[in-house]
Amino acid sequence: MEEIYNMLRFSIIIPIFNSEKHLSKCLDSICRQSFDNYEVLCINDGSTDASPQILEKYLQEYSFLHMYSIPNSGPSRARNKGMELSKGEYIMFCDSDDWLEDNDVLSDLDKYIQKWGNNADCVFFPGNTNWGGNITKSPYYKEEVFECGWDLLTHYCNASNYLFFGALYAYCYKREVISKYHLTIDTTISYGEDRLWVFDFLDKAGKAIVYPKPCYFYNVHSGSLMTSETAIEKRTKQAILCAELMWERNWVHSKNEEVKRYISRFYRACLIEAVRNNIPFPIKYKKLLFVEKKSCKYLLKSMLLCLSPSIYRCLFGRK
Repeated sequence: MEEIYNMLRFSIIIPIFNSEKHLSKCLDSICRQSFDNYEVLCINDGSTDASPQILEKYLQEYSFLHMYSIPNSGPSRARNKGMELSKGEYIMFCDSDDWLEDNDVLSDLDKYIQKWGNNADCVFFPGNTNWGGNITKSPYYKEEVFECGWDLLTHYCNASNYLFFGALYAYCYKREVISKYHLTIDTTISYGEDRLWVFDFLDKAGKAIVYPKPCYFYNVHSGSLMTSETAIEKRTKQAILCAELMWERNWVHSKNEEVKRYISRFYRACLIEAVRNNIPFPIKYKKLLFVEKKSCKYLLKSMLLCLSPSIYRCLFGRK
């Protein structure tokens, strides 16, 4: 037990940009944890609102909280900066408009890691979602242990009731793995980059454990990237690019068919979103749409997506 606490157990990284409306709730949930062996790295990404002033108040009260300011360059660079500065054994991510589920999240995760031998490279856990005031509660997951992160990935990636699977904030990550393989979040894309990084990490991770209790609360609100009308085209094109980058990763073609199915479904969903919103796009990997051969109708839809998006929109689109 003494060995465990020779270093910080957790580093929580929060990228912050103009988050004054939600920041206090986020920080309260993190700073008031019953566990005390952790640090909080707040990366101020060039905020122009009152976020820095809110942070200053918390800095005066909590010695484990640190603020670093960088020129505005997006959440991926902010998270990479946080990973670079982190000292904890495990890294966690929290968005500045989200929060931890309760005050015992870190304590419970620490005990769970110890329960399974204190040698896990990652912990996967569920989370709840606030969809503009409508709360979606996640079911508890089954306690499971996998020999490697890739086994966890192939087991869960196509399960319909695991909404958080590809989310950056749904895991604790062993910092040693991140450092050893120089894992950084891709800064060339702004949507889906977390999913890409999670898969990269799981490809390298050893022992992975599943914690059953929801730890995270994901908040979708009118000002978020997920719901901004002006960002739909950019978001959709970036998601398509993310799917293509996932397909180009070496691990896709040398390992499990489940992952190919996952990427195929993701790619297909992105392309359909583009068609329905009348967003022009090139299809770089047409064969990705034919990984699954479910039915004649499914194959017909795939062919129309490739050959005539306008006809697809007329027959199946919502606009």
